[in-house]
Amino acid sequence: MSMFSSKPSANPRDGTHGADDVQLHRTDQPTHLWSGAFGEAWELVKQKPVETLLLSFLWLMFNGGGSFNFPSGGGSSSSGTDDTDWSSRSDYGGMFVDAVGDFVARISAFEMALIGGLIALVLTFAVIGLVLGTLVRGGATIFWLRHVRGQDATLGHTPRVISFFVPLLFATLASTVAIFFGVLALIIPGIVLALGFTFVNQVVVDKNMGWFEALRASWRLADGYKIDLFLFAIVCGLLNFVGLLACCIGIVVTNAVVMGASVIVYDRIAAPGNAYLLDEPAPPQTDATAW
Repeated sequence: MSMFSSKPSANPRDGTHGADDVQLHRTDQPTHLWSGAFGEAWELVKQKPVETLLLSFLWLMFNGGGSFNFPSGGGSSSSGTDDTDWSSRSDYGGMFVDAVGDFVARISAFEMALIGGLIALVLTFAVIGLVLGTLVRGGATIFWLRHVRGQDATLGHTPRVISFFVPLLFATLASTVAIFFGVLALIIPGIVLALGFTFVNQVVVDKNMGWFEALRASWRLADGYKIDLFLFAIVCGLLNFVGLLACCIGIVVTNAVVMGASVIVYDRIAAPGNAYLLDEPAPPQTDATAW
């Protein structure tokens, strides 16, 4: 008997179940996590090429390629001078503040307003991009969960992501901030965090969890599989790199395969929750039932 047999597979709509109260893992765990996943995903892409390629294109447009960006250090060193000692370096902060103050004092009110407007415009586009990126990720996740599980999957199902928008948004922000600081901490902690939060999007729409509980659930699902997920991420990156070499168009196809393979890997680990099916429209009432 499964140790999760007494737990529901998803959080009921408007319920308060968290990672401790919902069945997370399947009873039969895979021996080889992503073996054959790319081949299965390719077959699913061929079954619905228009939908999968369109979602892949939108994903790339609003979420990028999903690759890690490691900070790099560097700089030029001067020779034959004595101004590189610590005492002179300690004045750099004050020099920067003075330079900024001098710049502000020299520009006119119009130029200040123009700079402020540009900053506001950049921030506005950043917020719009974050919102659209969250909606695209969530909608694509719903589509692929349905497609992988043999359920009816159309682009018409993707707007149901609106019901999960808030937890998806906060989960994205929280995981991004955590990974960013992890990368600053010698890179490796950031990679570990990124692997642990691999399934956040799937957990939110499949289990109907809040953002914090989704982070916890994703971490638990990835526990014991981080090396496999790391190797899987490398293969995904190489596959998309090959697609990028094909006149930059092939990445739309390869990324669609990567999206499908990622959901297949999740489905091999997680007990299906199908929280996204709770929004299925009720069958229309007949005159007899209306009475």
